[in-house]
Amino acid sequence: MIRITIISSHDDIYKFIDSFIQKHHLHAEILDFKTNKYYDIYFIEVQNKDDYLKYQNIKRTHETLIYFIGPHDFDTIQTSFHFNIQFYFRIEHFKQELLEYENQIIQKIQEHFHYYTYQNGHMIVKLRLSEIYYIESLRHQIIIHSLNGELHERKNLKDIINELDSPAFIQVHKSFIINRNMIQKYNSKEVYLKDHTVIPLGRAYKNQLKEYETS
Repeated sequence: MIRITIISSHDDIYKFIDSFIQKHHLHAEILDFKTNKYYDIYFIEVQNKDDYLKYQNIKRTHETLIYFIGPHDFDTIQTSFHFNIQFYFRIEHFKQELLEYENQIIQKIQEHFHYYTYQNGHMIVKLRLSEIYYIESLRHQIIIHSLNGELHERKNLKDIINELDSPAFIQVHKSFIINRNMIQKYNSKEVYLKDHTVIPLGRAYKNQLKEYETS
């Protein structure tokens, strides 16, 4: 479940975001904002640049998406981008801009909060794709290396690529798929991930990384 919080004094903003979520069938819930809680997505209304001081310490992770809604004011807009936000909506054009950029917004949400369902007997685990570092093929099984450890599954790489169905994952070797958001650097022979794993780069897959650079 994607946890969304909306900080706004305008009921129509709340209602429009709620209808937007329903329209796209997002597996999400809107929760009341509490300073000691983590949320996946923030929609925050600001009146001026001084309002940002209230939100500079909000709880966030590397996945968190933040959208500000505020006046068409240069200083306020410029200050917002110090927060590494996804988008700044002008409050007087909020509905139009949300609809204008809805494809990009939904794509970003799906990239961050899409799940892969792992099942082994009676055990079912839902993994966020953004928490998967890489997937390794080894002796007729795959090993999913994620933020929460390793999961083993009898499956091949072709099957898992089709099931993930996400542009975030690219194959760089006959035995490895990586989450491109986890790439730190690479050279002609190896790919270095942010968790310090070094993955071999197969000659036949170098074009995958070239496409990654331009996407």
